[in-house]
Amino acid sequence: MGHTMEIKGKRLTHERPLICIPIVEKTEEAILHEMEELMKEPQDMIEWRIDFFEDCEDPEKVISLLKRLQELAKDTILVATVRTKMQGGQFEGSNSLYEVLLMTIADSGAADLMDVEFFTVQNPSDLFQILKGFQTPIIASHHDFSETPELDVMRMLLKDMAGFSDVVKLAVMPKNVGDVLNLLKVTYDFNQAYPEVPIISMSMGKLGMVSRISGEVFGSCVTFGAAALASAPGQIERKELRSALDFMHEHYVD
Repeated sequence: MGHTMEIKGKRLTHERPLICIPIVEKTEEAILHEMEELMKEPQDMIEWRIDFFEDCEDPEKVISLLKRLQELAKDTILVATVRTKMQGGQFEGSNSLYEVLLMTIADSGAADLMDVEFFTVQNPSDLFQILKGFQTPIIASHHDFSETPELDVMRMLLKDMAGFSDVVKLAVMPKNVGDVLNLLKVTYDFNQAYPEVPIISMSMGKLGMVSRISGEVFGSCVTFGAAALASAPGQIERKELRSALDFMHEHYVD
């Protein structure tokens, strides 16, 4: 039942979810400093949120800094993400620039994983086909900061994304506990139907906090913890998150 995808000796499996820490600083100096601070302790995964970088629209500067971060990352998985404004991020460039950045990142080989917003691009099948040629593993993602779609809609989203990527990610905003339950159910169902495709899922905000610590039960292989600054509502401080995951792992019996 467990997923077999492995990067730098770390398995992307819900059997022991990895903790991903986002870096959301703006300047090169601050980004490198945050990375150096994080690397003083063992980390599973670090996501560089490129959209927060003040020079995020300059591909050369992005790749130069990404390579420096990879040198510092050593055996920690480094995820490169350009989150658009439409999907809750800071990137306000054109769709064509977004695609250029993605292709430049993929071509550089400096990221261990790269996030690609499935519904931001006009022809996702074409772009994903191109990106696949660069060998950088892809997370196909979708974020909804306004609501939690119906179960059938979420199932369709995940199925569509799974056809083009190595990993799928779905983050939604709950309005009630029923929404949280639906996200957990669709995660479990996907994990059962597509055991070869790792899924990252979360119900955002305080209401959905249970989804960030229950990946081992319902199937999400990565959870996001906050370091100095959170990148999304509901993120738990990384050390508290580690304690919660350890508790779940110790006491949960499959």
